[in-house]
Amino acid sequence: MSKVKVFALAAGFLLPGLLSVPVLADSTQASCEFRSHGDLKKDRSGPCSFSQSQGYVDITLKNGKTFNLSAGNKANHFKDQEDHKVVRTSEGSTQKYKWDEKSITVSFDGGGHSAEHKQQAAGETGQTPKDLKDLVGAKDVHGEEQLSKRGYDFVKSEVSGDSVYANWKNRKSGQCIAIRTVNGHYNSIINSLPYDCNN
Repeated sequence: MSKVKVFALAAGFLLPGLLSVPVLADSTQASCEFRSHGDLKKDRSGPCSFSQSQGYVDITLKNGKTFNLSAGNKANHFKDQEDHKVVRTSEGSTQKYKWDEKSITVSFDGGGHSAEHKQQAAGETGQTPKDLKDLVGAKDVHGEEQLSKRGYDFVKSEVSGDSVYANWKNRKSGQCIAIRTVNGHYNSIINSLPYDCNN
């Protein structure tokens, strides 16, 4: 039985009351630019706190306002705590989260982010790695065999609603990926940030 299936089975029997509670990664410091209706809001822009784990993203602005985002039905689509649609785009070490009337641009530059910069060279965060595109839609058992053959090691997994989120790490490049499995098939495979592959 696969590692993901074992985890999902155990979680289903032992933790039924906790399945909807996300486990968040440790926060990292970043720089955020908050715009509302296209205008920069200086009281909200500047140093910020960012965390991402298994499809969940938390962004805390310098004025204390926090945005809690959960994964939507497809890669780079989220819902905030008020059920508003949010779309993420990535370029280099920058991620942009866009609502209908506002946006937050998160920059991971400066000291302490060498791992993120190194990993960005291997692929944009939030994008499907080129060498794994053919596995989207595959059965999880077949996918796990292929991931191992292609140089990835299983790191961890967790259940949220009807989905299982798993992280795998490339043995050679250190690239961390996040896989969302629904009904036994890989729904999405995306590049993730390094701390998502911390045990």
